[in-house]
Amino acid sequence: MTHEQSSGERKSAGAWTELMSRYPEQFGRLEELQTRIAYHFRKPQFLYEALTHSSAVRAPSGKRRTGHQHRQSPAKQEQAPWNERIEFLGDAILGLVISTKIWPLRNEQGKLFREGELSRLRSALVNETTLAALASHLNLGDCILMSKGEEQQGGRSRPALLADAIEALFGAIYLDGGFSAAQNVINACFKEHLVTPGEAVSGDSKSRLQEWTQKFLKEIPEYELLTETGPPHSREYEVAVKIKGICLAKARGLSKKRASQAAAELAIGMIGPDPSRLQSILPPDADRGSIT
Repeated sequence: MTHEQSSGERKSAGAWTELMSRYPEQFGRLEELQTRIAYHFRKPQFLYEALTHSSAVRAPSGKRRTGHQHRQSPAKQEQAPWNERIEFLGDAILGLVISTKIWPLRNEQGKLFREGELSRLRSALVNETTLAALASHLNLGDCILMSKGEEQQGGRSRPALLADAIEALFGAIYLDGGFSAAQNVINACFKEHLVTPGEAVSGDSKSRLQEWTQKFLKEIPEYELLTETGPPHSREYEVAVKIKGICLAKARGLSKKRASQAAAELAIGMIGPDPSRLQSILPPDADRGSIT
């Protein structure tokens, strides 16, 4: 180890110590998180970085420390890295693992999926909604280091933030334990999603839901914007998907499109594997037209 590396690690350790004093609850949950994912880090700094949102390393004034401030007092201004870079790596690892997993799969007719179908299947499996749901299942939101302001704006349940965090977690596992370790954790997380993977190539959630409602109810889903919150640079939208005024599901997203897709996916999950259940959703006296 060079002198520069040793000095850098000492400064980084000091930055994490400072964050530990500010976020004791989040650091206290990391052991349980490692048990849930069945992987324990040899270098926990990778895990810390994966679960650090940029807002957590801002100066008390709310502004990121500038290079000028850093030169004035290097030891005092040293900051820990946040998860954007490691999330970039995790995204690539996730794509490779899922691609490897779905490569030998066959469709309902027993034929290997074509390249276009594989691409659509992979996109459906690693979209923001799916990743956010997996992160929620792991209670990842409670472990993320973020500012009070970010938390008060719903950061711990924001789909985009959760999706970024779980990708960063996969990247951290890769850096700490190699590809096989990351592959094992990712495969375990996606186990249920890979039981019937062929469903994902039938189209996106909004398209699938519309196909079902047209077939069984002779209706087209309506998407209603319920709320619009947050600052102009970070708007969050809540959208409900309805059939003849009856709400099937509602979800949030950083765009109306994302929120609509998330709501449709939740509706599909609520309906279950048998879309004919849609016939029992509307009340008996609703004017549904003919049902086939």
